[in-house]
Amino acid sequence: MLNDQIILMGSTPDEATVRALVQWLAENTTGIWATDSLREWPPAKAHEDRACGMLAVPVSQIFRNYLLWFRPELMQTIKWAGEPVKVTGADGASAPRTSFSPWLETVRGHSALWGRGNWKSPASCEARC
Repeated sequence: MLNDQIILMGSTPDEATVRALVQWLAENTTGIWATDSLREWPPAKAHEDRACGMLAVPVSQIFRNYLLWFRPELMQTIKWAGEPVKVTGADGASAPRTSFSPWLETVRGHSALWGRGNWKSPASCEARC
């Protein structure tokens, strides 16, 4: 978003959603901001297929001008050595696990992580703008 103009490229939320997101960024973040889960912004859940994670680079310290990069949800399945449930004996005390059968957990609501390497070019842009 630059001078109240939004240019969308690739798979992104719609313009109204991006405007609302920029407003939220201006009120809740400072500097370069990255997340692998936009769920702290309530409307984000409806856009996880396109914008689950985001890298935001402010290009002005006075106006709400940003470069935004989005990442889609990256669903992961984690294989655990047994279901993580506390086992208790008849007396209510903790009992040893009786099964270490693999237990699968599906993790949703996260994109691929933004590593520091992803910030190099945006950071240099912020410094020049």
